[in-house]
Amino acid sequence: YVHPPLRAYKMPDAKLTQKSDGIVQSATRDLAELADYGVSPAALAAITAKRDEFAYLPTDYMLSGLMMMATQAKNDKHKQLETGIRRIADRVRLKYGVGHGMYTALGVAMLSRQPSAELVRTGRSVVAICTQYLAELASGGVRAPLLADITIQSDELDDLIDAQLAAVQNRDLAVFNRITIGNELYAMLVNLAG
Repeated sequence: YVHPPLRAYKMPDAKLTQKSDGIVQSATRDLAELADYGVSPAALAAITAKRDEFAYLPTDYMLSGLMMMATQAKNDKHKQLETGIRRIADRVRLKYGVGHGMYTALGVAMLSRQPSAELVRTGRSVVAICTQYLAELASGGVRAPLLADITIQSDELDDLIDAQLAAVQNRDLAVFNRITIGNELYAMLVNLAG
């Protein structure tokens, strides 16, 4: 994580955008008088381009919402995978009992406390163990389609963990970029308006 730079401007982003519009409009109107100070149409066009770049950056609300959506999708898949693993673990428990090595090998004792990454690992482990002993477990209701579902859900949760991380990183990078570009725009306005 890289900390964003400090804002050089002490106003909301929307106000900086509007302030730049006002300054550019005034400078355009007074361009003849400002030419003696080195203000040119090219300088005003550069400020307008920087303002447009700044104005169309994604807002923190949008990026936070996308982060929340990614988190919710991951959490929903986490619950689905946990439920699927429990269905298999219950079948093994009913067939062998809690103290049996087969049940212990599933690694489901603290299932509800496992973070998502650990749950993915548990799901894959359950599939590996149950696949190895499928002939023996079939009489207890463990079947290949059930294991295939756990494989799919484990892979989907793994992808959603990555998507959530990407959403967080995208937001962090966007905040960094927004402040950097806002600082550049502010510096241009200060230089123009003095």
